[in-house]
Amino acid sequence: MAVRATFETFANCYLREIDRGRDFSQADKNGIEWQLTGEGGALRAEIEVRSRCGPHRFGMLWHRWADATRPRWTATEPLDAVARLLREAYCRVGNGSPAARAREVELYLRVLLSCQAIAANVAGSAGRPARMDFIAAEQSIVFGHSFHPTPKSMQGVTEWQRGVYGPESGGAFQLVGFAARAEIVEERTAGRCPATRCMERIARPDLAPGERLILMHPLQAQALMLDGEVEALMTDGALRPLGAIGPEFKATSSMRTVYCEDAPFMLKFSLPVRITNSIRRSRRNELYAGVAIARYFRRTRVLDGFPAFSILLDTAFATVTLPGRAESGFETILRQNPFRGPRAAGAITVAALTGEPLPGEASLLARLVALSPGDARAWFAAYLDVAFVPLVLLYDATGIALEAHQQNALVKLEGGRPTASFYRDNQGYYLADTYRHRLLEVIPEADEIDDLFFDEAEINDRFAYYLVVNHIFAVIARLGRDGLADEGALIALLRARIERLAIETEAAGRRFCRRLLDEPTITMKGNLAARLFDIDELGGGDGWPLYARGPNVLFDAPLGGTQADRHALTL
Repeated sequence: MAVRATFETFANCYLREIDRGRDFSQADKNGIEWQLTGEGGALRAEIEVRSRCGPHRFGMLWHRWADATRPRWTATEPLDAVARLLREAYCRVGNGSPAARAREVELYLRVLLSCQAIAANVAGSAGRPARMDFIAAEQSIVFGHSFHPTPKSMQGVTEWQRGVYGPESGGAFQLVGFAARAEIVEERTAGRCPATRCMERIARPDLAPGERLILMHPLQAQALMLDGEVEALMTDGALRPLGAIGPEFKATSSMRTVYCEDAPFMLKFSLPVRITNSIRRSRRNELYAGVAIARYFRRTRVLDGFPAFSILLDTAFATVTLPGRAESGFETILRQNPFRGPRAAGAITVAALTGEPLPGEASLLARLVALSPGDARAWFAAYLDVAFVPLVLLYDATGIALEAHQQNALVKLEGGRPTASFYRDNQGYYLADTYRHRLLEVIPEADEIDDLFFDEAEINDRFAYYLVVNHIFAVIARLGRDGLADEGALIALLRARIERLAIETEAAGRRFCRRLLDEPTITMKGNLAARLFDIDELGGGDGWPLYARGPNVLFDAPLGGTQADRHALTL
């Protein structure tokens, strides 16, 4: 199961970013054939389930050499097929240089480590009781991102650490406390309670006068204790390690954000771990952005106009300052936690909804549709009303677009039916330059925060990828893959809803909708490119862009939707 899943995610990336191949049909099999020009051969992959907007499901695999003495197609193993595609990718984009060869070996290692992690996740999840609550969903993502070559790669942790701190393990652990003198602490808040005071209420530490509490993830605490400047602070008495403290927390799907059912906040940390595309660090501008955006929404109350949509605001942060460093590693972000007690029920990350199920089980989305009134088409229409429409209207009204990919988006379900949605992540705010003046009237400090304001055209590209390609298309693909609805009908329904939004909006939202409808291509993210060139997911490198254009299935979709949808378009 793990090796099949590993090939499938890699091959779908390869199709999207490197080579779309050519279709083949042979006997009762059909699929994709790729030429392997570097080694002189070809690879065929049977397609069991095709998707117009999401990942294909692959079946049998065959390889053939170009040598005339070896003309026959022979079955090949999934990991061997990945190795051949990987070698071909580097032949095409790496020019066969020694540096490219070294990256190829490193990336194949990450592929294998990801495969091992998936196998461990499958084994560990077997027989686990099915629950539909916030933390259960966060820890249920066995296979990871369907368009990532190493969806479960994680470098910088041992196997036992992954078993304790990884979300899939279901483990719980205490955080590590540091008592810091007030003069070396920087903190900001959008509310009344400073971050250190909030952490003190959670952990109940024994502090001396003039000390402030900083909570830290155990992995980050271990790394910080080895830092020479941190050691000097401890020697001077300015920083005092308190050890494990407070209640137990559990890892959410990102691993570095942790959750305690009884705590009013989730806590987000930097981690000395490379997860998929990058080492997970909280940058100073992200700390400031989270608080500034929280202030904006609290001051304007604009979210009151969206009763079915909420943002989990990053309302405060605290860190220890070290001279000459933008970040010390002590950065701790406090995020609102509305999922306490009974309110955790039915709050599901979209990544769990769209994820591949364990062998012999139905997907989470299929189980939810079965519980809800109406068919899958009605379920999807309700989903768009709470998880898509409010984000476009919010962008139109405020100029703020959200990086609402599957992991950052959550949906609330009652009786299996979507009734509300949530967004999280201070790294994913895009403020349009065209709205700068009105935004700065509310949060003037935003003018000093790097990487917060963007050209509207760039926002529309990113918003199209994260909200539509990564998120909504994944829901469509999951419903299609499970045989619950025809993808084409759902794409048409989505197009009809965007047509309505293009009429209902007036500014940035309308321009965004028109771009979705009128452009034959749409933005795609190159996760394979990020791995091929070993680049951070926030930027490009080596002349290979992280974002590119691909076919837009909305462009030629027929006008669909319900009769009410079509009637609204004529008004």
